[in-house]
Amino acid sequence: MVSCAKRIQETSDVTVKVHNEQTVVQERMQTLLENDARLKTTFAEIDEIERIVNHVKETYNKVAESVDDMEKAINASISSGFPFLQKRNETVQPYFPPPLPVNIYHTKDLFSTSTTPQPQPPLSSSPSSSSLSIKE
Repeated sequence: MVSCAKRIQETSDVTVKVHNEQTVVQERMQTLLENDARLKTTFAEIDEIERIVNHVKETYNKVAESVDDMEKAINASISSGFPFLQKRNETVQPYFPPPLPVNIYHTKDLFSTSTTPQPQPPLSSSPSSSSLSIKE
């Protein structure tokens, strides 16, 4: 009878231990799921910022290319390799190529509230952390 009571007590102890461990695991799983949602939001914000940076980069490159073309045209019209061939009284109208078409963006279009996810609280619990937020 003592052996049976001992086995029942051992089984009870193991059951309590398993229940406590299950509670801890469930709490950690909930924390992981919350952090997963925050990370997904952060990654979505990073993707949005990358899209904006690429758009600005493309616009900059087009404008820079137009400026380079204009500078080349101006330099070609101002400096001739053979100045003695030009007549002194003749005014030459230099040709300036038209600038490349550039789709200029509006900041409010890039940072629209419908495409930018709302900032989430920081992943760590420290008060010095800050979340990413985009403002116009």
